[in-house]
Amino acid sequence: IKLKPEEGLGKVGLAFAYFGDEKPGLAIEELKDAMTNFKANKNISWYRDCRLAIRQIKDFARFPPKFAELWLKNNLKRVQDTFEKSVLDFASILKSD
Repeated sequence: IKLKPEEGLGKVGLAFAYFGDEKPGLAIEELKDAMTNFKANKNISWYRDCRLAIRQIKDFARFPPKFAELWLKNNLKRVQDTFEKSVLDFASILKSD
């Protein structure tokens, strides 16, 4: 399965950006939209991860902000790594120069 950032992974990144901007409601909406795309593309691991992220975002209200910031940093890194490994082809980009 090839990820398309404008359909799923991009929405996950946008959701984390909303969460970082202290807009958990918008973050959850984007994650739910991403889940629909992941389910349609049979990308079950990211579907489950989105479901878990929604639960965690809802639970962060009772924790200090620094805890949520660390969680956000780690998850954004995972989105970036997945995008770079699954979507971008750095070898082709470097050869074209």
